Amino acid sequence: MNISSKELKKMTRNQLSGKYGTFIGINVLYILITLVSSNLMDLVLGTSSILNPLTATSATVETLGISHTVVYYLSTFILSLILSVLDIGLLKTALDTARGYDIRFQDLFFGFKHHPDRAILAQGVILLLTYLCILPGGTLCICGYRQKSVTLLLAGAAVLCVGLVIYLILSLMFSQTMFFLTDYIDIEAIQALKESVRIMRGKKGKLFYLQLSFIGIYLLGAIACGIGLLWVIPYMQVTMANFYRKITGEV
Repeated sequence: MNISSKELKKMTRNQLSGKYGTFIGINVLYILITLVSSNLMDLVLGTSSILNPLTATSATVETLGISHTVVYYLSTFILSLILSVLDIGLLKTALDTARGYDIRFQDLFFGFKHHPDRAILAQGVILLLTYLCILPGGTLCICGYRQKSVTLLLAGAAVLCVGLVIYLILSLMFSQTMFFLTDYIDIEAIQALKESVRIMRGKKGKLFYLQLSFIGIYLLGAIACGIGLLWVIPYMQVTMANFYRKITGEV
């Protein structure tokens, strides 16, 4: 199947005409809910958002204690699972926009009304696979940093690079899972994962190219203190919805 990213983007621009305001409002509401949830978790646990996989160091762990740090990351994992149900709402908004339907703010909570456990299970599987890809290399890098071992750091960097490549392939394979869960409210999580793997055979490169094509406009949107992203993100989301519609034969 010949999937043109230019065609998908042109289709998206036409579909978003007159709907940008509502779509932006829904995304802002999603961001606010995410930020409030994250800050509440930080408040309850007595930690801060500085504790994340990109900035955490051995000093952080020693300061807060291993058990406290484990609880934090476990809570973050659980929060990510819960928020994944909101992702279903965003995808419904994108699909409805692509199909010419009216979109409403309450659509953001669509996933909570239709078997939210499916989204949580699917997201849990994807997150666990992500951790399995990154954890070995990350652990080696942390050990190398703590022991001041260049050999361990280099080994960790190499393993991490391999893990990131595997993660990229897996993320493309499972990229349509949430779309299936949104489109078919009775499909089970594991079946949605399998359907995504099936339908993405031979199309992973096309999706990767489509994702890369947004880098320029995304950076432009980020330059103006991120304000431009309010327009860029809906554009990307609906384009991905059109990609799903295209590969499933809907259009």
